[in-house]
Amino acid sequence: MKKITIVYGTRPEFIKLYPLIKALKQKKNFKIQVVSTGQHTDLLEQAHLEESFSPDINLDIQRKFGDLNELQGLIFKKLYDLSRLDAKPDLILVHGDTATAFSTALFAFQFQIPIAHIESGLRSKNLMSPFPEEFYRQSISKVASLNFAPTKLERENLLSEGVDERSIFVVGNTIADSLFSRKKSDFKKKNNILISVHRRENREKLKDLLDRVHDLSFSLSEAKFEYLIHPSVEGLIDTKKYPRIKFLYPMNHTSFLDCIQSCRFVITDSGGVQEEASLLGIKALIYRDHTERLDGLNSEVELIGTDLNKLSARIIDLVSNPLESKNKNHLYDNSVSEKIIRVIQNFLALREEAVCLS
Repeated sequence: MKKITIVYGTRPEFIKLYPLIKALKQKKNFKIQVVSTGQHTDLLEQAHLEESFSPDINLDIQRKFGDLNELQGLIFKKLYDLSRLDAKPDLILVHGDTATAFSTALFAFQFQIPIAHIESGLRSKNLMSPFPEEFYRQSISKVASLNFAPTKLERENLLSEGVDERSIFVVGNTIADSLFSRKKSDFKKKNNILISVHRRENREKLKDLLDRVHDLSFSLSEAKFEYLIHPSVEGLIDTKKYPRIKFLYPMNHTSFLDCIQSCRFVITDSGGVQEEASLLGIKALIYRDHTERLDGLNSEVELIGTDLNKLSARIIDLVSNPLESKNKNHLYDNSVSEKIIRVIQNFLALREEAVCLS
């Protein structure tokens, strides 16, 4: 029986990995070990509760938002300590571009454990934006034995960087499995405009963004602005200064999906929210200067940049001329997890055959 260890540390990772975890656990020829680093403890616990799920091991790093070097060191040490107590896995699986994914991939590489990278090949083509995620994902791709790319575009990105073609598999995005498995509901659009901005590179500009939105709220009286506070920026915001903005606090994923499907449009710098908006046909303005998710851009999902004058003009236009969102993105089907599992089965079988022949 082949042992597969799945490591994650943030809520977005878990949301996207959960369909795959469930599918893998149903396979009798695999022993699945699920490890949470606890990189985002509170949000992750909320996601676990929503799915009535508990990881097999919680590394419980108990770290507050801050120094990246400290975080990477903690994760690496915890994984090393775990490896001394447990049997070596045949494959370690990580997702995306978090410090958890990067530190785990580095650990696996140094201990010569094959690594599978879910959502591989996303590129902004700017090493400093987003920081440090662009560096993380490029680095993971270099050491991964299996690179699972969402689309052909990500495959081309990997090939252009010299990644072995035999390691690349276009499978779609597991967020599709997560979204399509949920009960469909009809939502009546409200006048709410939801803002979800928290990336590291946007934190210094957050006050200016909220100032501008608050000013706009006076002239756009029919629109109701809402800002979803992420724990990483909670200490940066004086909510009392913005009485015309409704501040929301972290909610479970189902409640969040209900929220974005009922609002008029979303302003976000979140890659996950961009994907969800694209798949669900929700109008979204991406508050970033670069995005690694180019396939997710369409008439409904716009890369607006971080120029506040341009953003303000677009907000005014959308409030004054509301359009019905219709263009859902059908890049992925809902069988992504099964595609990944088939590749993993073949990979592990070939490795076993090679060992037998050596």
